[in-house]
Amino acid sequence: MGDTYHYNVPGIVIHMIHLIFGIWLAYIGYKKITNQSISDYNYPILIGLGSLVIVYFIHLLYKNWSKTWNYAFGIPNYLIHIIHIINGILLLSVGLKILNMNDIVNMYFIISGSTAALYHLHLLVFKH
Repeated sequence: MGDTYHYNVPGIVIHMIHLIFGIWLAYIGYKKITNQSISDYNYPILIGLGSLVIVYFIHLLYKNWSKTWNYAFGIPNYLIHIIHIINGILLLSVGLKILNMNDIVNMYFIISGSTAALYHLHLLVFKH
């Protein structure tokens, strides 16, 4: 995609959002997997973030249904959109306490949060 993403949002904004939320997800996953509590304000953030991600990426998937392109490292656009929708559903489910933060979810938060942060840090530094 280059220096801007959809709707001409600068790449640095997208990368910083992914860095911040990736680190946050890894942190709350770590806190829960080590049997520490997380503050109650984390749940509304999960609800808001999950809802936003679901709606936005369903919109992108629909809008670009017949178009194909690759993000960095040759990852197809539809795959990125579907992964974000699935992650959004997970975040929303945990935020609404439909899905408990068990060890699998906590590990998923640690791995996916770290991966998102490191991937976008790489894109920020090396400008794909």
